[in-house]
Amino acid sequence: VASPPEDKAQRSRVAWQLANAAAARGRRVLFIDINAGKGQKNPQPGVLDVLRGEYPLEAVCRYAPGSSVALIGRGRPTAVFQEAQALYFAHRMLAEANHSFELVVVDGGALADDLNVLPLVAMAD
Repeated sequence: VASPPEDKAQRSRVAWQLANAAAARGRRVLFIDINAGKGQKNPQPGVLDVLRGEYPLEAVCRYAPGSSVALIGRGRPTAVFQEAQALYFAHRMLAEANHSFELVVVDGGALADDLNVLPLVAMAD
């Protein structure tokens, strides 16, 4: 799920509804929120860290209290980011996600504003 920032509340609501509906039916769901942690002084590791190969997917997954949906936030930004490596690690991340989850929902926000997540978007199905 990715859309422009003008309808952020609507986009996020629909993305969460999709994730929660699948989880309520017993599906294993991974929710990637590209905007979670953005602007924080010391964000937790997240999808950007996985795309750089610094963490495996399972190390950055968190579960909200009372939810069976695994959450991954934006992660720690860095100036060093190589696209070729990001594509490799995006493939690896999606292979790990395919093994552990039945649905991956990406709330991408203004993806054009963050080129570091584009390798993940290019692989979306």
